[in-house]
Amino acid sequence: MRKFCSLMLLASSTLVFGAAAPCPEKPVQIKESSFEGEYLNNLVRKMDCTVQCGADKLTAQFEIVKNDAWVFMEFSAPVKDFALEKDGKVVADSKVLVKSREFMLDLTPGKYSVRAASADPRIKMLEIKRFNRVPEIYYYAPSSAGGMHILDGADYWQQLGDQLLSSTNLIANGGLSREELGIYRSAGRKVFFNTMNKPVSDHKLEVFAANVHSKLGFEFFDGFTVDEFDFANPRGGMGYMDYEKALKLVKNPQNKRMYTWSYSVKYTGKPEQLAFVKLCANPPSGKGRLMTEVYLESKETEAEAKEFIERRVCKDAASILQQLPELAPHYGIVLGNFNAMPILTQEVVPEVDYKYYLDWQMHTIANHPSCKDLGLVGYWGGNYCQEELQRWCLLLLRHYFVEGNKSMLSEKYGYKYRPGILQNGDFLEDLSSWQVFPAEAGSIRQDSVKGHGYLMQCRWGSTKSANGKAYNGDAAAVMVKSDKGINILSQKMVNLIPGKPYVLHYVVGSFDDAKNKVNNPRYYGVEVQLDPAEASIRHSKVFIDQREKHRYHSDKGFSRANLHRVIFVPKTSEVTLNLTDGSSKEKAGTQLMVNFVQVKPYFAPEMMP
Repeated sequence: MRKFCSLMLLASSTLVFGAAAPCPEKPVQIKESSFEGEYLNNLVRKMDCTVQCGADKLTAQFEIVKNDAWVFMEFSAPVKDFALEKDGKVVADSKVLVKSREFMLDLTPGKYSVRAASADPRIKMLEIKRFNRVPEIYYYAPSSAGGMHILDGADYWQQLGDQLLSSTNLIANGGLSREELGIYRSAGRKVFFNTMNKPVSDHKLEVFAANVHSKLGFEFFDGFTVDEFDFANPRGGMGYMDYEKALKLVKNPQNKRMYTWSYSVKYTGKPEQLAFVKLCANPPSGKGRLMTEVYLESKETEAEAKEFIERRVCKDAASILQQLPELAPHYGIVLGNFNAMPILTQEVVPEVDYKYYLDWQMHTIANHPSCKDLGLVGYWGGNYCQEELQRWCLLLLRHYFVEGNKSMLSEKYGYKYRPGILQNGDFLEDLSSWQVFPAEAGSIRQDSVKGHGYLMQCRWGSTKSANGKAYNGDAAAVMVKSDKGINILSQKMVNLIPGKPYVLHYVVGSFDDAKNKVNNPRYYGVEVQLDPAEASIRHSKVFIDQREKHRYHSDKGFSRANLHRVIFVPKTSEVTLNLTDGSSKEKAGTQLMVNFVQVKPYFAPEMMP
């Protein structure tokens, strides 16, 4: 019995199949599986192999010809006695396995064989569940940004290590320790450090080379990224005209990889752009890729959001592929997943569930014809990403680019672009949708401080409402502390599913500090009240921003935010939310501001598959 089992990878990433190979004779029991090499989505293809299943044991053969390839294999059950051989020599053992049942490795050309036995005596037939060629899957590993670990924790590997291994094959080191990076690399994955492009743009090429050399020799780094060039302006302040000279100064005897970040990638006919792209794909030493940043803030409506994604991803970022279609395997689109309000966030419209929005972005890359055969995909922003979104983004990478799915993951969890739970969370124009219970006449109002929202909350982009009001954090509900009673803002949350977890976020600041440009970080005391008969609170915590200055500006004169996070489980489909200054220790007459009141389904750790 013969079964074809050869996979050939050419420079264009076209799959060409070679001659048939004989299968081993007389196995105990044979179950042949053929992976025909068809596309599962734009970036993932099934691999072709021959499989022999002998009761609780399995062997498989495949061949990679011409170019290196990242491959992913998942068994139907945990295995033992695992070995991967190339041309008769063992090149990987059980150390590369994740959860004892899968591996993802960057393999060089050659003939390979896999052998494994079931680790579960109850399993009567061990099989290969998935065998795919996958892209490079990049993730900026989590780290603490400005003290956000108060909300998210700092045990990054304990929280996300398994997901990083099951969903990615290339990371920036972030806040992970050398030991944790070692665990990641022992599974066959790669770790890059980042170096800045500024010396190149400033024509200080020796400084650039020295910066690279300071880390390139470390064993636990497999390469580096250069961050970041302005694709639109070759000769500008972030220009790249001297980049080839700079890379030639880098001594790279181990041929480690050189990847290049760029932003504003949209081909505009400049010959320098084509030369830059070719250099990034083929650096003087090692392997190269061009990684383009596509960081997309939320929009008010789903239709706006989808149009924005298609324009920025398919028409702008992918435009270079129309000129150089052979570039695709050397090109990567990296999306942003930063939502660390108030440090840096793309999550700017409180009524939007950003999980759905990020899902549609990856869905577009996986399905739109303009993105076919991209060599790299991933996320930047793990150092500015809240814990729920870290889990979700890594699961999206697994869903689309490891398993090769085409359908939206949000369908499984019932997520929508606008869940419709709470309205007017940013108080852009008024207090509509809210019931107002002022301590005295005029002690609750809508107001704004022009230009302050960006300083206080660092919202990305320029999203506007249908009426032209910016979702930038300037507008807020203002409560004036009173000796005569407490102020209450109230709204009934609707469309809740009893028993499912939800997360409430809201931001509090000092309106007085905002107007007077005062830096006085403190707890303001605007708290949430939920009726225990309607909902139970699982977790409640507040982050007090105590940074000395803004991330991008030297300006220190702005109110420091309190970001509240409350995870609750409703007992009914409607729950009344009250925000009150009853616990505030501020003196009478003090003005406190509230905005970005957001409620959305919570992707809890126990919801992971």
